[in-house]
Amino acid sequence: CMHARGGMANLCLCIVSFLLALSLASSVKGDYILEIMFHSYDNPEDRRMGGNRCDPGGGRACESYLHYCLGGNSCSGATYFNYDIYTSAAPSPNPVSLSISGSWPGSFQLYVKITDDDNGVPSFDDQLIDELTTPVIFLSPSTGFTNQTTFAGAHGIASVTLSFQVECDTDFYGSNCATFCQ
Repeated sequence: CMHARGGMANLCLCIVSFLLALSLASSVKGDYILEIMFHSYDNPEDRRMGGNRCDPGGGRACESYLHYCLGGNSCSGATYFNYDIYTSAAPSPNPVSLSISGSWPGSFQLYVKITDDDNGVPSFDDQLIDELTTPVIFLSPSTGFTNQTTFAGAHGIASVTLSFQVECDTDFYGSNCATFCQ
């Protein structure tokens, strides 16, 4: 092609351009944004797992942190992210936004671990208050948040009210955000 002239050079350029576009299109897997909106948290008796008060001597309420994790029953392995919100103050940012590479699978597994932090440094290893695991299912990416849903903890101590939104990332379209178009 380098030595070709006229129409042959244009044909070679078109073929190379087509092959390049084809290889780029086949490598596109999609991108989407998952948002989790925090609405409320409730631990009416300020208890942690096992039934003890969070701070029996100090009279303070639990210093509760929510750890959001995707992909399983813990925050290891298939987890996409882990995010802490101090529930005694206005959460920031709210909603939590996560940009994920790949096509939208239609659902995800949400694991929330609620811990009591007494030393001012939140950690996944702090005292367990409660935890929950729930599937979150969407038929397709939406343009608005789902209705607020209250999820009860597995140990019956606390509950969390959340809503969700999935949107295709910029230049991605379709029911699974796998169509790329600029």
